[in-house]
Amino acid sequence: MSSLGSVIRKHAFSYHCYADDTQLYFSFHPDDPTVPARIAACLTDISGWMKEHHLQLNLAKTELIVISANPALHHNFSIQLNSSTITSSRTARNLGVVMDDQLTFTDHIAATARFCRFALYNIRKIRSFLSEQATQLLVQALVLSRLDYCNALLAGFLHALPSLCR
Repeated sequence: MSSLGSVIRKHAFSYHCYADDTQLYFSFHPDDPTVPARIAACLTDISGWMKEHHLQLNLAKTELIVISANPALHHNFSIQLNSSTITSSRTARNLGVVMDDQLTFTDHIAATARFCRFALYNIRKIRSFLSEQATQLLVQALVLSRLDYCNALLAGFLHALPSLCR
C-alpha cells in the first residue's frame, strides 16, 4: 500500500487507508477550474496501480463529496473515468458515518435513530420470550452500540458547534 501512497501524493492529495477503503482529500480554491481534471488524473493513476497489483478500482462504490467553507457555494463536479461518471453527492459514507456536505450529520443521526427504533421494535416483539438479562444484552448490543459508534466524532462536532455558529 505504500506504493499506492506515492501515486496519490504525486497528485498532491492526502489520503487515509482502512482495510480495503482508501479516502482521498485535498483543499482547493473555489474558483479553481482544474479540480475535476486533477481528480480524474489521480483516479486514473490509482486504477493503473491497482491493475498492476491485480486489483480493481470499484467505481460503483466511489463517492465524491465537496465540503465548502462557504455553505452558499455548491460544486457539482462530474468526473469521467473510462466509461463511468462520478458525480459529487450531498452525502458520502465514511467508515459507517454518513457525512453531508454541510457537516451537520443530520443524515447520520436520522439513519442511526431509524436503526435503533427498528431494533427496539423487534426486541419488543420477542420481549415476552426473553429474560431481563437477555433483553438488556440485546439492547446493549443492538441499540447502545449503534448510538456509541463514532460518538467521539459527534461529541467533537457538538463541542465545536458554538464556535461554528458565530
